[in-house]
Amino acid sequence: MMKPAKIESSDSPQFFDESEVPDGWELKKLCEDLILDIQPGFACGKNTRDGQGIPHIRPMNVTEKGQIDLTDLKFVPESECSKPERFVNEGDVIFNNTNSPALVGKTAYYNLPEPRAFSNHMTRLRCNKELIDPVFCAMVLHQKWREGYFKSVCNNHVSQSSVGRQVLLDTQILLPPLAEQQRIVARVEALLSHVNATRERLNRVPLIMKRFREAVLQSAIEGRLVQLDSCEKKSINDEDTEVSLPQSWRLEAIENHVSRLTNGYVGPTRDIYIESGIPYLLARHIKKHKIIFDQRTFISEEFNQKNRKSILKKGDVLVVQSGDIGQTAVVDDDHVGHNCHALIVITPKGESLDGHYLSIYFSSITGQNATRQIQTGITLKHLNCKDVKKIKIPLPTLAEQREIVRRVGLLFERADAIDREVEVAGRRCERLTQAVLGKAFRGELK
Repeated sequence: MMKPAKIESSDSPQFFDESEVPDGWELKKLCEDLILDIQPGFACGKNTRDGQGIPHIRPMNVTEKGQIDLTDLKFVPESECSKPERFVNEGDVIFNNTNSPALVGKTAYYNLPEPRAFSNHMTRLRCNKELIDPVFCAMVLHQKWREGYFKSVCNNHVSQSSVGRQVLLDTQILLPPLAEQQRIVARVEALLSHVNATRERLNRVPLIMKRFREAVLQSAIEGRLVQLDSCEKKSINDEDTEVSLPQSWRLEAIENHVSRLTNGYVGPTRDIYIESGIPYLLARHIKKHKIIFDQRTFISEEFNQKNRKSILKKGDVLVVQSGDIGQTAVVDDDHVGHNCHALIVITPKGESLDGHYLSIYFSSITGQNATRQIQTGITLKHLNCKDVKKIKIPLPTLAEQREIVRRVGLLFERADAIDREVEVAGRRCERLTQAVLGKAFRGELK
């Protein structure tokens, strides 16, 4: 068996004192007989992604969960890997020695049967298995990364940070007897498997809710959310559209039910911005059917007066003209009087068309398909007002429109509540993960 590497100890900051050591445990540095061999990787300017050669483990191949991920692999020529010390083998611990301050120190147990090369941004550790279990070692080091230890001891350079060989070896850990280490590893893996299964289920919810919202919007403009007059359907054939609608509904062009349909200012914008003045909405401010004026932009009163046609009124519908085409929002009290850039502004006739209903139409699958069909341009796709005017929408009575808007609002409120619940549950999973790992390496995990 290899003898422990001859490693000198030096002073470095630690987070423990003797009073924190559980009975039967020891407070030890890695350099105190725990590591048989420590080996930095190597840089290679001949790396490729063509799958030819030897896979080269890099920082992105160790995840923030402390696992090996080979999704993004680079390869180096076999001629660069002629020495055995250039390989990481099953049972080794791989440590990320160079990265951003937030990521330096990520660690994983290498559990794959195939040897792979590793870059100079990684350090390979081989444990003295009579004293420390390699999986336990990787878990402990990765937990210290989670707790911010390596960020506190790293060297900061111009564009990255690094943890030197000696600093790594001087890292103190609480070390239980070998049998207890193995019990802790098994217990942690069992507990975290349940947490991870819950997290995976939670991660599926956003897609489910996305499809739910799409279904709600599509049902709304097909008359399946509410039918006040009749439950019977009628088929309407049009040169552009074939739909099945409730008896009282009509298929009519948008231009017949709006008093204004125009685009905001289209042209260079950087020179027109000022530090304060008239708020100026851009396409990026239209998010999830809302106006979110976070990165604020302003124009002068003079410029506003030159572009009076696109000054916003309450109830106006905004449609993104280029970029994320077809996204919509309705102007509320907070944004009355604003002006806009690269947005189509639509003022519905209140006696026949509700702005929120029109926004629902544009957000539905049918509405998105309609705007997609009329996009023009080669390098930058966009909508023309004259084409948007001709779009034919399923139009119920005004009373039905308002009831549809109300019901969509209620369903979306419930969807938003579920999103919040999922977010809270996700944070609980993360806290539970931290609690399990923290207890495990303090000797408190039963």
